[in-house]
Amino acid sequence: MSRWQTIKWIWQKEMKSLLRDKKALLTIFLPILIYPVIMIFFLGISGIVEGNLNEEVRHVILEGAVSEEMKEALTEDKRIQLIEKDERSYETMMREEALDVVVRQQTSEAGPQVTLLFNSTIDSSQRGKRIVENLLRDYKTSIVDKTLGALDLETSVFELVILETVEVTEDSSSNRAIASILGVVAPFILVMYSIIGIYSISSDLSVGEKERCTLETIFSVQIAKTNIILGKLFAGVTVGLLSGLTNILSMFPLMYGIISMLPESTFKLSPVLPVFVLLMLLPIMFLTCAIMVGLGLFAKTYQEAQNYGAFVMIAFMLPAYIGLIPDITFSTNMALIPISNGILAMRDAFVGDYSVNKILITLGVNCGIAIIAVTGMSKVFTSENVIFGHGSGRKIDFKRWFGGRYE
Repeated sequence: MSRWQTIKWIWQKEMKSLLRDKKALLTIFLPILIYPVIMIFFLGISGIVEGNLNEEVRHVILEGAVSEEMKEALTEDKRIQLIEKDERSYETMMREEALDVVVRQQTSEAGPQVTLLFNSTIDSSQRGKRIVENLLRDYKTSIVDKTLGALDLETSVFELVILETVEVTEDSSSNRAIASILGVVAPFILVMYSIIGIYSISSDLSVGEKERCTLETIFSVQIAKTNIILGKLFAGVTVGLLSGLTNILSMFPLMYGIISMLPESTFKLSPVLPVFVLLMLLPIMFLTCAIMVGLGLFAKTYQEAQNYGAFVMIAFMLPAYIGLIPDITFSTNMALIPISNGILAMRDAFVGDYSVNKILITLGVNCGIAIIAVTGMSKVFTSENVIFGHGSGRKIDFKRWFGGRYE
């Protein structure tokens, strides 16, 4: 049996074990059902809530020398109800939801000045302020148009500077917006759920074998331990990629709904992008799998290995969140930070920005750390003290299996 046939045999064995693990299967494939349900529920509830909020009546108090024209412009909207102030303060009335907005008009040397009083910590007051603000803006526009009409002037006299925006790229602004959003969300989901997928199987690849006493059976066969290690790594990475891709595919209905809502959208993904994303993901997945499986071998029980994996997930989440921070650029220094560099490289790739130098640095850093992690994992697998100790209390000779080959 050739080396690659052996690795394939180990890989098939681990994947068959996964198919028998209902918990791992739920972790990987449950999002296919969850995301569409969440999307339908969210859109339905949002539509109902938004419709109800738009029909709610806002209580407004007029203060000062408010003109009849302004009062009429406000009361034309059925959502505005004028009320009188009582003995309570404005703050108390807003806190008790008896008042939303106060419209105060004062006369100054420059002319009439309108001030809106509202409470930004109360949602109803915030929404009422927006409604009144829009009504007063329309009222202001109508007054300006009426005044200019009386003077026989055009509104263009106020346009001292004409501002025009032109998109210099071939893509429309909506396409760029979609690409930017996907560039932030998709890489993060791919990396995080790939790590979660590896976490779900890593304990079974390590301490699960020890608890079932199947490692002894595998090592009794005339197979090089490096082939066993590679087979397990490929199985873990396969599960991780399946988990990440499943989550992305299950979000397609939501993405399609968002894209269809944007006008004149012709957004298309580059055929090179999936290959590039896979290239960025693989080193991160091998690094994650090697660390989780290696740590799992030190555990005595499956639950203990899961606890170790949870700490690794938390440690990996911190650099992953960096890609979500606004205004973070994919600089040379950022290319030196593992995991973050891969997410930032994928983010830029979604908008068509491929920086060769930074990509090479990213691959070099992630591949280098992944190789170190795989090497450490292979040293653990060659330590009979770790594999067959079963928590017997014997000390692990780190110097021996990092300083020389365990025979």
